[in-house]
Amino acid sequence: MQRVCTAAVLLLLAPSLRAVGGVRVVGRNIDLASCDGSVKSRPLCSGPACKTLMFPFADLTRSRGDLDLPAGRWELTAQSSRCWSPAVIIDAGASSTLPVWPASTIHGTIDPATGAASGPLRAELLLTGTADAHKVQRFTADCSMANTHWSCRVPATAFHLRLSLASYAPRYVRHVSMTAGEERDLGAIGFEPGASVAGTIIMPRGRHEDTVVELVPEPAAASSPLDKAPSGTRRVVMKDSSGELFQFTGVPAGRYRLSASRPGWLPAEVKTIRVEEGHESFLEVPIQLAKGALVDVFITPPMSTEEEPWTVRIESGAAVASNKPIAESAALFSGEWRNDALYAGKYMLSVVDRQGSTFLRETVEASSDSAPRFLNILKIHVHGTVTVGTAPFESRLVFTDDEGSSKITLNADAAGSFDGILPHEGRWQVQVRNAANTYYVKDVAVDIKRTSEQAVATVFVKLPGGKVRGRVTNEAGEPAEADVIVFRDGRGIADALVLPDGSFELDGLDPVPVTLQAVAHGAESDVVSYLAADDDPTRAELVLRKLLDVKCQLLTEDGYPIAGAVIRYIGAGMERQHQALSGPTGEFSLRVPQGTLSLLAAIVAPGFPVSLRPLDPGSTDTQRIILGTASASLHIVQRPGAPWPFVTLDGQSFLSATSLLALAIAEGLPGLVDDGLEVRVSPGIYTICYGGKREGACQSAGVAAGRQQTFFPGEGPAK
Repeated sequence: MQRVCTAAVLLLLAPSLRAVGGVRVVGRNIDLASCDGSVKSRPLCSGPACKTLMFPFADLTRSRGDLDLPAGRWELTAQSSRCWSPAVIIDAGASSTLPVWPASTIHGTIDPATGAASGPLRAELLLTGTADAHKVQRFTADCSMANTHWSCRVPATAFHLRLSLASYAPRYVRHVSMTAGEERDLGAIGFEPGASVAGTIIMPRGRHEDTVVELVPEPAAASSPLDKAPSGTRRVVMKDSSGELFQFTGVPAGRYRLSASRPGWLPAEVKTIRVEEGHESFLEVPIQLAKGALVDVFITPPMSTEEEPWTVRIESGAAVASNKPIAESAALFSGEWRNDALYAGKYMLSVVDRQGSTFLRETVEASSDSAPRFLNILKIHVHGTVTVGTAPFESRLVFTDDEGSSKITLNADAAGSFDGILPHEGRWQVQVRNAANTYYVKDVAVDIKRTSEQAVATVFVKLPGGKVRGRVTNEAGEPAEADVIVFRDGRGIADALVLPDGSFELDGLDPVPVTLQAVAHGAESDVVSYLAADDDPTRAELVLRKLLDVKCQLLTEDGYPIAGAVIRYIGAGMERQHQALSGPTGEFSLRVPQGTLSLLAAIVAPGFPVSLRPLDPGSTDTQRIILGTASASLHIVQRPGAPWPFVTLDGQSFLSATSLLALAIAEGLPGLVDDGLEVRVSPGIYTICYGGKREGACQSAGVAAGRQQTFFPGEGPAK
């Protein structure tokens, strides 16, 4: 048995308590023979047999660092003036290591501006430059303090240092490298009271110049009105000399999000960082900035029609004109435009002049090795006139080509004359706005083409002489702000703005029957029939009615919410059916005019038969709708060329039979068959009305689970 001697302790244990373990003391950048003192081994137990053991370094040199410890758990640390080790908890029955380094000392003072600071001051060491970069070595050491002076014994190696003091934000000293026996004064270190947020950033090739890190408060949750949101955005600009660490101090308690950005790189974001009073939130996972994808284009000609650089706009691949651009800036005088901070993928690129006219709109792809792309704009000079009936019309014309790749605005003077540049010949759709910009007529088709003898293409935009006149009021009879939409065959063909006195007018329509509806935020009128006469038209009277939200929730028979269902609905007195979508909780909201007496909804949910449900339009409670899986087949036969029939449950609200069709897929609309439609529906009684909603044109029949029911036009349902 090995003899263990110390100045204070001599421990002899019975052989029954002795076990041989695989515990070793290993020198790091040092020979254990150069260490004075001992390795202190404190058992993690209680009782008279639990005694501290001391292993002199001289003996460990002879045993090649092996420690012969009784079974159990032990805390090991070096007690030496020349060597340093962390405190390590080991199990004597398992293979364990106590690393030992040459000792060094760091010391300094606490900035007096901090005030009366009291200990303990703790040093946390993250070793760097280890052979295994994936094996993180992190140790702690307590520092001694006397007034504002502090001192810590640390290993003579390279490490990152974190100094923490109770009730203050910790301070960091990066890339410290110590040699054996070295004493280093780190000077005055200021500690700021309160919480903090810190972390690191990793970027390829290691440079951080102009990297911006922002800490932004999140607004308080709507469900917690007493939870005040912190205020103020904090910003750090990291230079190359600052290394990869960032820290925000003096951060009030609350919830934050953090973002990092750098020109030419994709931004990175960390959402929902919770900061508690007096604590630090350290991001354990480093932020990674990745190189952005590139779009590089050259535009010919390099200058717009105003002899100014083009403006280039980038939107998402599924962008529409109303979307907010992802990026927008002027091209160079050479016609080049590039953006190297995009996510890889497809985008919609638009080339726009100073007036906002879009001369080119096409799909481009961003990638890390994207080659330059050459865009050609083939200008064509156009001259023409605008007339309404036989009279010239001062107006604003918006030309859109059939591909939707260009959108150009030209102005016609009082004589109806206009002149300008379009990107190419071909078929264009023209939206005509009056000079006061109070109404527009859309989709006037024109063909633009020059003959071989012409330098300028001649264009005639001719609008018919039909007119619309009317007034919009609220239910109290007062003038109301709104837009009036003109429909023909269910499609919007024009739009008029209601003036402050409640009046509206619109010219340039075919003198045929149309329908009108006034629409405002939170209100709409009934749809009314109107004749757009070209001489002395009548005045339409439209009354806005307040819209109410009817709240519902879709659930399975087991009580689980159904998300992503399409709800097509209509109420008594509503001429057009509307549509809603159920959210993640199965909830959705239907907007109906106040006073609606009947409400009918067709619910189309993936994996369920179509369900036709009456709803209470006057209820203020959430109406829960349970969808079952039992299904029947409904076959509605349709005469070729005839309008689709209607389906109803109560004879007051009528939906088009097409509202029962399943959701569209790439191959078309499931449920359409050669002679009409055939869909899976919930069992029940259905009424089908052919030839309109008039009395006597409807057929009713029960549809049983597992059976098919067929309806024929002009006949009763099949037996």
